[in-house]
Amino acid sequence: MSLSPGTRLGVYEVEAPLGAGGMGEVYRARDTRLDRPVAIKVLPTELAADPQFIERFDREAKAISQLNHPNICTLYDVGEHEAIRFLVLEFLEGETLAARLEHGALKLEDALKIAGEISSALDQAHRAGIVHRDLKPANVMLTRTGAKLLDFGLAKQAASPLVNRRGSAAAAAAASGALTSEGAIIGTFQYMAPEQLEGVEADARADIFAFGAILYEMVTGRKAFEGKTAVSLITSILRDEPPLVATLVPVAPRALDRLLKACMAKDPDTRLRSTHDLSLQLKWLAEGDAHAAPEHVTAPSHANAPAARPSRSLGVTGVIGGALAVAAVAAAILAVRLMRQPPPTAAEQIQFTMPAPENSAFSLQPTFAVSPDGRQIAFVATTPAAPMLFVRSLGSLTVRPLPGTEQATFPFWSPDSRSVAFFAAGKLKKMQLGAAAPSVLCDAPLGRGGTWSADNIVLFAPSTTGPLLRVDAAGGSPSPATTLDDSRGEIAHWWPSLLPDGRHFLYVAVTGGQRPSDTRVGSLDSREATTLFAGDSLTTYASGHLFFWRDGGVMAQPFDPSARRLSGEAVSVATPVGQGVGVGYVSFSASQTGVIAYSRGISRPVSQLTLKDRAGRVISTAGEPGDYLNIALSPDERRAAVALTTGTPENRDLWLIDFSRSGRVRLTSDPTAETLPVWSPDGTRIIFGAVKGGAQGLYAMNADGSGSEELLIKFDVQAFPLDWSRDGRFLLYFSQSPKTGFDLWVLPLGGDKKPFPFLQTAFSEDNAAFAPDTKWIAYVSNESGSDEVYVQPFPATGKKYRVSSNGGTYPTWRGDGRELFFLAPNGTMMAAAIKAGAGVEPGIPQALFPSGIPLLGNRHQYAVTKDGQRFLLNLPQGRSTPTPLTVVVNWQNSSR
Repeated sequence: MSLSPGTRLGVYEVEAPLGAGGMGEVYRARDTRLDRPVAIKVLPTELAADPQFIERFDREAKAISQLNHPNICTLYDVGEHEAIRFLVLEFLEGETLAARLEHGALKLEDALKIAGEISSALDQAHRAGIVHRDLKPANVMLTRTGAKLLDFGLAKQAASPLVNRRGSAAAAAAASGALTSEGAIIGTFQYMAPEQLEGVEADARADIFAFGAILYEMVTGRKAFEGKTAVSLITSILRDEPPLVATLVPVAPRALDRLLKACMAKDPDTRLRSTHDLSLQLKWLAEGDAHAAPEHVTAPSHANAPAARPSRSLGVTGVIGGALAVAAVAAAILAVRLMRQPPPTAAEQIQFTMPAPENSAFSLQPTFAVSPDGRQIAFVATTPAAPMLFVRSLGSLTVRPLPGTEQATFPFWSPDSRSVAFFAAGKLKKMQLGAAAPSVLCDAPLGRGGTWSADNIVLFAPSTTGPLLRVDAAGGSPSPATTLDDSRGEIAHWWPSLLPDGRHFLYVAVTGGQRPSDTRVGSLDSREATTLFAGDSLTTYASGHLFFWRDGGVMAQPFDPSARRLSGEAVSVATPVGQGVGVGYVSFSASQTGVIAYSRGISRPVSQLTLKDRAGRVISTAGEPGDYLNIALSPDERRAAVALTTGTPENRDLWLIDFSRSGRVRLTSDPTAETLPVWSPDGTRIIFGAVKGGAQGLYAMNADGSGSEELLIKFDVQAFPLDWSRDGRFLLYFSQSPKTGFDLWVLPLGGDKKPFPFLQTAFSEDNAAFAPDTKWIAYVSNESGSDEVYVQPFPATGKKYRVSSNGGTYPTWRGDGRELFFLAPNGTMMAAAIKAGAGVEPGIPQALFPSGIPLLGNRHQYAVTKDGQRFLLNLPQGRSTPTPLTVVVNWQNSSR
């Protein structure tokens, strides 16, 4: 939302956001002259310069202004304030018909009453020459005074009927303007008339078809047309007839079936001709006259993709647009040409791509999940505000953002496909589709996957270390579900996935040493586990197969879930497929209904080292763009050491960026990955982390690249350097323990060189830095349930001082120790004054500027000059453009 409470648009004062869609943002506001609530629909700034969207916005205003009817939302005013276009509408309280239908069929008398009010509103619009073109339950508000028709954003002046059955669907669509510039058909598939799907310009009879589909759904509680994908839905609309109402609702009069057939006739010429006649038929039906039904009988079809459940206030009827790629819509339209042919004996495999919603982007390693019924996909996409969850129905062009899911990751579904669980802000949360906000189940500092049983047990990995936990789906205190095997060096159990019996599950046993991780089968009824195979890939069971990642793609192998045994040969089902986000995560998901989705892998990210001042103004850039990971500024501030990925095959090495020469020089070149460089106080040495010879270690080398590397210390667990004290005596590093998670340790660089813990607790401590005088250490801990910045004395005394107030990470000291910088959860660069003496008095953190640094868990993504006036940032170069998700329906039925 772009308008905050208190914003004035002329005499209208914004009070609260109500929702947003592809065509507008809607707010509750107050008319200060008349002191009454109103709804304000605003054309978003990013669309205000697009003639197409301006035309649609103005079209809605003109359409509503011509209509004055008790069952049509009233337009009060049209305005423009400081280049913001807005409509002022009647504020309605109630729920949408779509929300009401989530609870099932309506009583027959209620359905007929609402239908009569909708048809009366349509009749008024049609008499004014206006065709709605997007009639659906989400655009009908149920209020105490009756039904109200909303959202005339796609309405247009009716033209003479155009019924041209010749030529390709794509050509017809292009001729009629039925395709937008984004390649999306105007309207919502679920309720579109056949002629709209074929690209023929719609007249009033298209609204009558949609009305028939809505009435059918109100009376029966099921969609008139069913299809798991856009293509199968279009097929159903063009070819199928829904079951007779009388077979589903015995009390319904037969005349209702005749009326519905007349509304949903495939050929508009045989459809009921006017909404006036429709209103009369409904009136006679409501009065019990079963003999007044029309004679026209034609065939409709099916589509049971779940309807979007909008918010219960005016304006939240739009959805984020652009959900299907042009290629997917083109494939659907091409299929329309074949729909008159007899269906094949077996369901054909269908593939299409799904881009991120408009004004958002997938991360370079997308996290998503196909619903158990195969009809929806929940996914995380990054918006200008924050990453959040969206849900896309595969039978519709619509995508719904889920409010309150900012910073979500690793979503997974409830077994009934009605709720989504996810991790965010150090918590495991769930959200029922259509709810106003998610609820918290329990703590989960750094979640690594979950699964939800039919018995409402949620099994999940709460952090990067430790066993799997289980918790009731209603929330509560979690308890251990697995036990780490110390003899194998296990440090964590990740990526749980339930098998069909609801008691056994798959998971990855992560080891921290040289032994490989395993994919195992565990049980909710005991702590015993068996190993399936060596490997650290997220593994999923669906439709008789195990899916797992191997050699850059996803394989499927027959699996007996009762015996928990693999058989046959593994075959490739998707390649390439990305793997990342720590050990084992795979951008892949499958349903029991034969639907799979995957990301084709991550393209190498490109970032630019950028120097900014305290106001966020760009001063200069350093070096050429590349796949940078870490930044360490040299003590003389003339160079930066970075970890940079280059080459084919890819390898991460250490490089030096020379600011005076704007070039870069390679420091390391062996096949292993080196990362997190840390400078010595005199700028002559660099310490870094690497896995060499199968073991994790900290290594030192000369900063000019001369000489050989020196192994300082070797570990059996993951460990990397963080900071070198200014007096040169200590190295601060983090280590991952199987029992206590991320801990902070200190390695003396003189004397016996025996490391000792600085912080080793049940919580995760990370991202630490020495104060310039070496008397204090700033660090991040999740002990409060979310990441916050703290300061403790060094050596540790047990005292600690919290610096951040609403979340923070990556603390960095100013050269004199009097200021501490860190990043807020939304990426804003923060600064807090520090007064240190016998204790620490942190000042109130102040926001400096939006850093633009994505919070992906990578350390040392910025550095600060000693005077605290300049910031060297590792910024993504432009907008990341990972590939869209690929969705495959009936994956088993390959034509190859």
